[in-house]
Amino acid sequence: MCDEGSVMEIGMKKVACQYSIVRFLPYQETGEFANVGIVLTCPETGYFDFKVQSRRYSRITDFFVELDSKVYLESIKLFAQELKRVQSFIREEKLESEGIRKVFQALTHPREAIVQLTESRPRLCEEPEKTLEQLFRYYVEREFSTHEYRDTVVLRRVKAL
Repeated sequence: MCDEGSVMEIGMKKVACQYSIVRFLPYQETGEFANVGIVLTCPETGYFDFKVQSRRYSRITDFFVELDSKVYLESIKLFAQELKRVQSFIREEKLESEGIRKVFQALTHPREAIVQLTESRPRLCEEPEKTLEQLFRYYVEREFSTHEYRDTVVLRRVKAL
């Protein structure tokens, strides 16, 4: 993954990006959520893209067992359509970096909804497309959660409690 930061580096051509985690939160009352996607923007280059979990979603519907899977699928479909609309707006209007920052800030503004974005987080990276995929694998697919991780790290945390 890219280094954290907020300025462009000379030489390696790293660019300052911001990302936000897409969360599915069907019950505001309990605050329970599942990470279901990533939105990434690099305002200096005009990059804006996202990835949401629309295929392998059983872990989400298994977690919220009383919820019909159609609720998740329709919610994520509508949210992805909105993100595509924003993406098209940025491209068609040829927004400059400040305009893209403002759009992203508006997207990540806290609101009560079944699908939400977290507060934005900074990231320096060379290739935004690869970084989007890496972040998705980490936060949504939990790629870090290997057999060894579960056996050692989680067990150690339980013992510490």
